[in-house]
Amino acid sequence: MGPLVLIEGTLVEKFWMALLVNLQFHFAFQFLSRLPYGIYKRIERENPGTKIPAYKILNIFSWIMMIFSTIGFVGFLNSVMAHRQYEQLMVTMTFIAIFLGGYSSYLKLREG
Repeated sequence: MGPLVLIEGTLVEKFWMALLVNLQFHFAFQFLSRLPYGIYKRIERENPGTKIPAYKILNIFSWIMMIFSTIGFVGFLNSVMAHRQYEQLMVTMTFIAIFLGGYSSYLKLREG
């Protein structure tokens, strides 16, 4: 819905922008939610002695992703509102994808 409201242009341009934002969101989320868990499982298989430090490091990485994306989201939102550049609100989806990817990674590491 964001591109239909926030972006000026033809309907085709809005559609392609929506498609690109959707792809960016899903690529960022999938990469950040699967990579740390995949690294952990590989370390667990190949070098069980470093399983605990790897778990702690990847868990911290997941938390850092969530914290930094929240800080970035708030800072970006503040900048957009201050400069009244509402069409840039589309970028907030990236921060949301990073946060959700970090949270998903954290949950996978906690379960596995």
